[in-house]
Amino acid sequence: MAQPISNTDRDGSVRRDAMETIPVVAETARIEKRVAETGRAVIHKTVSEREEVINALLARHDVSVERVPVDRVVSELPVPRQDGDTWVIPVLEERVVIEKQLVLKEELRIRTITRHEAVQETVRLRREHVDIEAIDRRRADPAHAQPEGDAT
Repeated sequence: MAQPISNTDRDGSVRRDAMETIPVVAETARIEKRVAETGRAVIHKTVSEREEVINALLARHDVSVERVPVDRVVSELPVPRQDGDTWVIPVLEERVVIEKQLVLKEELRIRTITRHEAVQETVRLRREHVDIEAIDRRRADPAHAQPEGDAT
């Protein structure tokens, strides 16, 4: 019967002969991005018009002029003045007498009257409409078509 070899002797000789360096390879991934046209779109824009009635309140100023005879001699030039909503504008003339006198001949009284009037106008309003039509470039351009059976 053969003698068993001690574990120490057997392991020592196997280890010396079987020791070998195994290179370790590591892979890395690099991700890059690029712009790729995947399709196109055609945009159709139209303008529609519609009639619409609008209501508005307009203000209008009417002016009336009233001539008031004064015929009075004055020693100084009267200045225009405002009396409520009425402007009083002096009108002067010179008269030859033995002496020269300044006579207030008349005053113009100018009054502003504001009237409000409701009006109705028809105006044309426009609105734009946009329709977008997608065009698949891969179907339209054979150079960009994928070969059959190539599923990526």
